[in-house]
Amino acid sequence: MDLLKKVPLGDSDPLLGRRHVIPYQLSFEPLAPHTLPSLARLRVDRRLLPGDQPEEAANDIRESIGELDNYQVTVTTGEYMLPALCDPYHLGVESLMQSHRQIMGVEPDTFYGQGTFDAGGPAALGVPTVMYGVGGGDWPLGDDFVPISHLVEVAKVMAHTIVSMLG
Repeated sequence: MDLLKKVPLGDSDPLLGRRHVIPYQLSFEPLAPHTLPSLARLRVDRRLLPGDQPEEAANDIRESIGELDNYQVTVTTGEYMLPALCDPYHLGVESLMQSHRQIMGVEPDTFYGQGTFDAGGPAALGVPTVMYGVGGGDWPLGDDFVPISHLVEVAKVMAHTIVSMLG
């Protein structure tokens, strides 16, 4: 795992922050009593920024690990999530912001999280995508809940946005 510290991370994005390389799962096979595993798998979260390609990120990891004596090392691109940037002046975004102001009576909080989320897929296809909704509790590791009253308010904002865009 120390070799992962050699993975080049390059510059950061002014809105999305830095790339990272985080090992998050280590598994061994076979799992049997009194048996030494013959296979180890390490999953790594290599955060992507706009313009990054998943296969290039995997190649950076592959090159940083290099050849290890007595071990066969394979690096593959697994599941990945793409970064998402959104034009704040897009009609859909402006409509959502205006609806939020009108229904909630306050300016919506906006921010770019320091990870990638579901919005990256559609955004990569040119569909302006935002993550909008309510939070509650202590996500992601504590109690994650949404108060029903907040959900009702968000539903009103979404309905208002749709009606205002349809004219």
